[in-house]
Amino acid sequence: MARIAVMDDEQSARSAIKRILEREGHEVLDFEDAAPALEEVDYATVDLAVVDLQMPTSGYDAIEEIRARGHKDLPIIVVSAHVDLVWTPDVLDVQDIVRKPFSTTQFAETVTALLSS
Repeated sequence: MARIAVMDDEQSARSAIKRILEREGHEVLDFEDAAPALEEVDYATVDLAVVDLQMPTSGYDAIEEIRARGHKDLPIIVVSAHVDLVWTPDVLDVQDIVRKPFSTTQFAETVTALLSS
């Protein structure tokens, strides 16, 4: 299926996301910080990125850096409990925002929809 980079500093959240994605048949590269994930996005084929906004290297900065490095078409899903209601996918330059806590079904459907579009 797809190769997905997951960036979240919370081990429990990363593990939950990884389980959901692997159950759907995806290969998951999980990172506790954005810096090593950005290298992977640059040098490996990644089909989707899942980014938490609250990390040591902020998710906002990670998204900005992904786009600045030329990955303008890489689909990105933001997952965060701290998303301000004024943030929209267009404002963040991402394809979707999933608020924590989220249901397994909701998250899996969001990923499937993005990968098939």
